[in-house]
Amino acid sequence: MGKVVLFLGPSASGKDTIIRRIVKENKYAFKEIIMHTTRPMRAGEINGREYFFDTTAEKDELIRQNKIIEIREYDTRFGIWYYYTVEDEIDLQKSNYIGSNTLIGLDKYLAWGGGTNSSNIHSNG
Repeated sequence: MGKVVLFLGPSASGKDTIIRRIVKENKYAFKEIIMHTTRPMRAGEINGREYFFDTTAEKDELIRQNKIIEIREYDTRFGIWYYYTVEDEIDLQKSNYIGSNTLIGLDKYLAWGGGTNSSNIHSNG
């Protein structure tokens, strides 16, 4: 059975840089968890590399099918954008995975994976 390793921390703290380096070096045989978002794709981004870029209707269908592990909503000046993890992207029978998230997202992952909550996890940052 595979494992999921999550880096938790504030935005722009370097989590994704560390994760991409670990995946690139392939020393630990992790696959990167690619999240989904409803925000528009930025110049230079590729669908499926930085994120999977979904429409709101696609996000709503994944919710209806109960396929979202965790979801976050951000009210931006351009409207509401969602960032979320879809369970179809993670096959623990085949691989170990690495990604970044929030403490609230961690609780959702633990519930999805049959773990406990993160109330005993502390941060010094």
